[in-house]
Amino acid sequence: MAFSSNGVVSIKTGSLPPLTQKSEASIIGFEGFQLFVVKNDSISVMDVSQSSTLLKYIEKKEYQMAYKLACLGVPDNDLRFLGMEALSNQDFEIAKKCFVKLKDLPFIDLTKKYAEEFKSKKSINPDLLKADLLAYQGKYQEAASAFVKAGKTNEAVQLFIDLKKFDEAQRFIRIGGASGD
Repeated sequence: MAFSSNGVVSIKTGSLPPLTQKSEASIIGFEGFQLFVVKNDSISVMDVSQSSTLLKYIEKKEYQMAYKLACLGVPDNDLRFLGMEALSNQDFEIAKKCFVKLKDLPFIDLTKKYAEEFKSKKSINPDLLKADLLAYQGKYQEAASAFVKAGKTNEAVQLFIDLKKFDEAQRFIRIGGASGD
């Protein structure tokens, strides 16, 4: 819902409080994130960012509503963030939808891997999921530390071997003994 009054344009999404923006324009309609407004006898289009609304839905872990909002058109980085958060919180359906929309094959595969593991075991190791997410994002040091925390020191070592960072692999061998798997 969108409305204007007293020099303020308000956009209300779902049960969240309305977003407001100062504008002397009067709203005559909207579609997605575009408002059609009249100002000084001229009709124009006003683009409205819904990133803050999307983040509020994500904070409340309302991933389905966040995805519906994202489908109206949000920047790719917002959609990627939604996918990561949904995957981190084991909402595999929404995570998959986000990554498919982004055509992000590595993250689609990662989502599929954990969805299948969850389906067969009824649980997953959240520390291991976090480690994989960090590794897929290129945050290798954080990923390796998370692998060690998850009891998968060999995964941390293998990560750096694959990256041909043998000094780092040696460091994790010394830290964890590389026999924790």
